[in-house]
Amino acid sequence: MKLQAFHIKSKKVKKELNLQTLINLKPTIEKLIETSFRTIVSNNAVSKKYKGERIDTAAEYKRLRKLYSQLQIVKLAIFTANKKKNSLGVSMQETIFEKSDLERELSLLQTLSTQKLTRRDGSVEDAFDFIIEKSTIDSRIIEIEKRISDIKTAITNFNQSTTMKIVIDEDLDLFKTT
Repeated sequence: MKLQAFHIKSKKVKKELNLQTLINLKPTIEKLIETSFRTIVSNNAVSKKYKGERIDTAAEYKRLRKLYSQLQIVKLAIFTANKKKNSLGVSMQETIFEKSDLERELSLLQTLSTQKLTRRDGSVEDAFDFIIEKSTIDSRIIEIEKRISDIKTAITNFNQSTTMKIVIDEDLDLFKTT
């Protein structure tokens, strides 16, 4: 039995969603796209002799196109929201980049602070001189960890309080799958 959903108009509504909801919705849509894509690929060609029930791949393809469109809307809303200034006084995107850079620096410093001198014979020596002193490394680690904590708080607050009005295709049942 073939479904006739291919010709049904979408029911689109405007919804105001907070940024965290949009961020959570993005991977949900991406997973639905992947599933839809696989369904189409695995069911588009069937033996002419097959007399069983078939999946309406044309309807599934239309659904896939709607999912791609919805994903674009969600990504654009996230992108637009991240241009806004947060409680730290800078754009959220700038804050996200700063957090990423600080995490990279933190990883380096943590590696340096646990560094051991390995001799040619394979033995490890604990006592050696650091070029960048351990106290400098340790104080910078504390400084970075504090800044990352402040940034995480700012990101959480921003994501919960920033809302974007977007068009949602209700036929996709996106909020029933999250």
